[in-house]
Amino acid sequence: MPQQSNAIRRSLGHADLKILANGIGGEFRISDNRKLTHDQLHRGRLAHAELAPGLSVHTVDVLDLADFSADIAMPPSISFSFVLGGEVSMLVGDDEKVSIGPDANNGQPQGAFLALQRPEHFKRFARQGCHLRAAIVVLTAEWLTRYAEDGLGASAAYARLSQQPVSHGAWSLTARQIALAEQILRPPQFEPLLHTLFLTSRAIEASAEALRSIAGIKPNEAYSLRRRDLDRLEALKHFIESDEAVGVPIDEIASRFGVSIRSLQRDFRLAFGTTIYSYVKDLRLNRARDALQYHGVTIAEAAHIAGYASAANFSTAFRKVFGVAPGRLRLD
Repeated sequence: MPQQSNAIRRSLGHADLKILANGIGGEFRISDNRKLTHDQLHRGRLAHAELAPGLSVHTVDVLDLADFSADIAMPPSISFSFVLGGEVSMLVGDDEKVSIGPDANNGQPQGAFLALQRPEHFKRFARQGCHLRAAIVVLTAEWLTRYAEDGLGASAAYARLSQQPVSHGAWSLTARQIALAEQILRPPQFEPLLHTLFLTSRAIEASAEALRSIAGIKPNEAYSLRRRDLDRLEALKHFIESDEAVGVPIDEIASRFGVSIRSLQRDFRLAFGTTIYSYVKDLRLNRARDALQYHGVTIAEAAHIAGYASAANFSTAFRKVFGVAPGRLRLD
């Protein structure tokens, strides 16, 4: 099982960020001289999971609640960042400021690589009101070298990563890279073993796709969704997440978005790694969990939120997904 460090409270502070930084062997500290409320720097979700020796993922879906800067110490590593929302601004190397993400790239999701041959310090700048959504895959050089030395098609990219003590660069994400990042950010609800295998497969594929971009290798178009297809699927996902979609049958949803039911289900699975039915089920269960944790609703009310007529059936499904009875999460 992977070592996991999660901070899923709505308000996230200095302690949460230090724990997550330690998970990837780094350090984090606020560097502002002015006083800040360290227990409310962000609002949202952060998570880190070590999937295998030398391979880990870090996910960020947070709203910055204040302007602040932070010093970050990182060990030798190679990271691929897939920034889907907001922006990341950092001082890298010899005080070179780098900004990546849609807010810095005309609204287009952006990827970036950072390769360190030695421990390095960086400064990150947070901007109040910025909603940062990103999936980050972190590799050790040893993990990647095993594959590069076998000549698995990305040696040119690996050489670029290892030429300088600090190497970095950015590119506009492909549709497939966006889909993989979304799957890492919001994976389906699985039992722990399947969850680990799912994240590992997506992290490895995302790394391969990043190396393709770095090396200038054209991705297999038959394997990817087109940008307009992905835009339609994003609109579909937002519709499904809205109250407007409650009770709307799948054939009507497909008609609304101008595709067949078969195409809709196939493309949704390709983009998000799960079926529409499973996504809706997981979405409702997560909403029910949040309502129990943060709003103190009753079990019956939580069952209704999750779409269950029976509180007993809801409790069984909840325990199967989250490994705990819903009553243990209820805010009294």
